[in-house]
Amino acid sequence: MTSSSNDLRTLFPPLHLLRAAGLAIDPRKMLLGGAALALLLAGDWLIQTLPFANNSFSIRIHGFSPEVSLVERGLSYAGILPQRASLDWLSWDAAAISLLTPIRTLIEPGRVLFQAGNSWSTLACVWTQLLWALIVWSLIGGALCRMNALQFATTKRISIREAFRFSRRQLLACLIAPLLPLSAVLILQGFNWLMGCLASFVPSIGAAALGIGWGLVLFCGFLMTMLLVGIATGWPLMIAAISTEDSDGFDGLSRGFGYLIDRPWNAGLLAIVSLSIFAVSRFVVAILIGLTISLGANAISRGYGTELVESSPSVFNASVSVAASLEATLTNRVAFAWPDSIAGIAIVVWIGIPAVMLAGFGPSFFWSATTVTYFLLRHSDDGTPLDAVTDWPLKSSLTADAAETPIGNSPGEADSSSPPASLDAP
Repeated sequence: MTSSSNDLRTLFPPLHLLRAAGLAIDPRKMLLGGAALALLLAGDWLIQTLPFANNSFSIRIHGFSPEVSLVERGLSYAGILPQRASLDWLSWDAAAISLLTPIRTLIEPGRVLFQAGNSWSTLACVWTQLLWALIVWSLIGGALCRMNALQFATTKRISIREAFRFSRRQLLACLIAPLLPLSAVLILQGFNWLMGCLASFVPSIGAAALGIGWGLVLFCGFLMTMLLVGIATGWPLMIAAISTEDSDGFDGLSRGFGYLIDRPWNAGLLAIVSLSIFAVSRFVVAILIGLTISLGANAISRGYGTELVESSPSVFNASVSVAASLEATLTNRVAFAWPDSIAGIAIVVWIGIPAVMLAGFGPSFFWSATTVTYFLLRHSDDGTPLDAVTDWPLKSSLTADAAETPIGNSPGEADSSSPPASLDAP
């Protein structure tokens, strides 16, 4: 790293996010991201088979129409409005959906959870889906954050097994951090529900009392809004904090909320820069994966003959479309049509490997950018060096210099090979 690049990053710290793309373009991390999406998809299918599930529980997929406004599209990307899908690999819609998938998997069930008129079976399904998403991202997201934190701070690389050992040990902390403010939201909801029940006992008096005390209802609504916004925006930073500091859920919660409250504009700028970098890097990754799939398939189709090509176009001529459909199945939870022939199914299984990597690049970049953002916000807030990360299981602060120190005598420890000091010395 040259001094000029260090000077540029010192003047404009968001340039550190360029490293997020390099951290994310790692086959191991991309496969981990795809595995998380596959687990979420499998969880949705299993939830449908539970005794309390009903046919009305589903997250609707809508296509984009020209009259949809930019604001509506942005809200749908984050899961606040009904989800909208796009099968085009290189579209901005597909890029936004892919990047924000971890956020959407929490906001979508949360949106249904706070809607009026839902049955108890629907609420049970939503709660199950929300808890499953938290478990999946606490394990895989925590592992990705741990790998990224060590690689960003000290250039130290750890295996997937070591990362999972860490995230499994910190699973409870990663669950406590978002569930604490969510529990506070539910308590406030229960308080408002209790007020409504009490007012319904004597409608004539209760309605007047509610009207007079409606300011309290608005105050509870404001608190719930701030908590929900804090969970949606601060939850990724909580996972990054726990993975970097090897701390408990309370510390992750305080750091995630605290850095956002203290540095809101800085966090917003880092998010915008991350989106721009992801759009460019995903375009490159999609082109490379698309060429990898299509070049070989086109050569095989020309050599094998036109009859097989015409009878099985989904396998050869439309190989990229098959991979795009697989990627859309993981990110948008849409149905995938399998070929009829055994050869077609086998080829689709092979195509599924790069398709899973493409789908997993979104979560991989999301957690790498979140980790780098956490380092930058921490440095801006309390001046902690960017190369400071807590090692485990030693529970010591590990920096880039310490990572390069050879194992043996610790700094400051006397060399056993040197002669002992004379006892007669003054």
